[in-house]
Amino acid sequence: MMAKVACRSENDYLREQLLFSRERTDPTSISGNIAAHAVRTAHNVDAKFLISLTNSGAGARTLSKHRPSLPILAFTPNDSAFQKLILSFGCWVFKINKHKNIQSIIDDVKKVIIENKLGKIGGELLVEVLPAWIEGKIKPIPQSNEQASYAGKIPKDLYQIKWNRSAEEIVRQVKAFAPCPGAFGYFHQKRLKVIKAHVYKQKEKVKAGQIIGYEPKVGLLVGTGKGILAIEVLHPENRKVQTGQEFCCGYRIQPGDLFQ
Repeated sequence: MMAKVACRSENDYLREQLLFSRERTDPTSISGNIAAHAVRTAHNVDAKFLISLTNSGAGARTLSKHRPSLPILAFTPNDSAFQKLILSFGCWVFKINKHKNIQSIIDDVKKVIIENKLGKIGGELLVEVLPAWIEGKIKPIPQSNEQASYAGKIPKDLYQIKWNRSAEEIVRQVKAFAPCPGAFGYFHQKRLKVIKAHVYKQKEKVKAGQIIGYEPKVGLLVGTGKGILAIEVLHPENRKVQTGQEFCCGYRIQPGDLFQ
């Protein structure tokens, strides 16, 4: 029974609020900032897991502090660290032998991942490419300064959501600008950022910007120019980051309300 309660609690936990919270990272801590950006990057690219090679266990625990939604594969040769990491949030701990070079460590990690069926072809390719990169066998091609262009300030209309676009286009816009500056729209003349969303139904025809309702484990359903958008996480103006369900309860959303 307790296992079911724990699983339900983890699924309902608002990870995005932790993920983009600046208060959880000490600005003077190098390891803390590296861990924070590693978790955010893994979240943004939909990675399958995070890997931490650690002797003391500190690296994996720092990642765990950010409560990522994906597992942390912690590899350590230290018995004491192994025992402590078992109790850390989201850590899958594996005992490995001590190694003198990076290649043997990578081989050991690759073996564990393949044996436990944790990685796919892309992960295996990365494990093969990394040693060659470390040994200097892969030669980087420098960018030509003559072909470089200046990246100007992003205009506001580029990240403002146009609800008459397709749900697929809006999802791309949300991913491109999350968490900052954040793709946004308006609700009751207040700005509202969409932090996380996905396409619910591609071919459904509903009035653009119209709120259809809330569906558990899916999100707040909104009509677009083509298809239905499911908003999972959003950030209303002058409020905290919220799930679609929290937004519906707090604002007493009714079917037919419109985003602008």
